[in-house]
Amino acid sequence: MLWMILACATNVDVRDTAAVTAGGVETVPTVGGVGGGTGGGGGGGTTPAGPVSLPFAVDDVFAASGYMGDAEVGGLSDSPACPQRAGEGLGNCHRLTWTPAGVGWAGIYWQGPENNWGQTAGIPIAPGATAIRAWAWAETPATIELFAGGIAGDFSDTFDVRTSAALTETPTEVVLDLSGETYDAVIGGFGFSIGGDPDGPVVLHIDDITWE
Repeated sequence: MLWMILACATNVDVRDTAAVTAGGVETVPTVGGVGGGTGGGGGGGTTPAGPVSLPFAVDDVFAASGYMGDAEVGGLSDSPACPQRAGEGLGNCHRLTWTPAGVGWAGIYWQGPENNWGQTAGIPIAPGATAIRAWAWAETPATIELFAGGIAGDFSDTFDVRTSAALTETPTEVVLDLSGETYDAVIGGFGFSIGGDPDGPVVLHIDDITWE
């Protein structure tokens, strides 16, 4: 999805809703300016004094606070009550229920610090990361997009990586390739989005989100 997000004096986002759909999923914007919804999430409330060492669980450093799309109007819930864990079970497991609420898509950015849409510096991460890995599955087949970086404002990420994943009931490892990417103070440590026109709520799980 190609988006433009503008921040006005009242901090209200104006979004160009023209969309490009790939595999049934509307891709998430590169985010600019101040805005986005807020939600729950663990960690990431303050900027560490020095670079975070690799590897690390994303939930230990970044906060799942950047609610977008239907999530801004209560159409996405994030619960730790996953029926199982996947991978090494690091960080939190997120049971995410999307109930379409008229926007047509929903997503969350894991932000550093919490609720940071580029108005302050991000989290310093030690150099040398090659990938961000996560395990994901869904109670009914669903396609999601996973991404990291891409937030732009007074302070901006210097990278933007993304991939899509077709989910089933079987946990699947999804990898975001960081090879060759340049980063320092990271704002968007991880994120996901889901779109389409489902008949009802969609329940999916994302677990073991790790920078390495």
